Amino acid sequence: MTQENISIIMTQLSGQVAPDHLVVIKNKLTNAPDERVDEILALEAKSPITVLLLSIFLGSLGVDRFILGQIGSGIAKLLVGWLTFGIWHLVDICTAISRTKKYNYSKIALMI
Repeated sequence: MTQENISIIMTQLSGQVAPDHLVVIKNKLTNAPDERVDEILALEAKSPITVLLLSIFLGSLGVDRFILGQIGSGIAKLLVGWLTFGIWHLVDICTAISRTKKYNYSKIALMI
């Protein structure tokens, strides 16, 4: 892949993926074919700030888990999350951004 295409992709992913994962992605992109550029750019990465806000306001209903594709834990949080007296909700608020960045990385890593 050309350096121009790599820099475009890296710019798009800069806030969506953890910095240490960006290095791994950049290394993988150097060996990827140029045809993958459009597919990678078309990928809808989840916004960490949006997931954080959803976790704050609707996290007790498991919405943050559903958005990140964690359907089983979202249902569990919806049904029995109240048994934790809000601790599960608080932990999810604190980890929302890092969980979102890991989710985005896993989606991108599958494409490369």
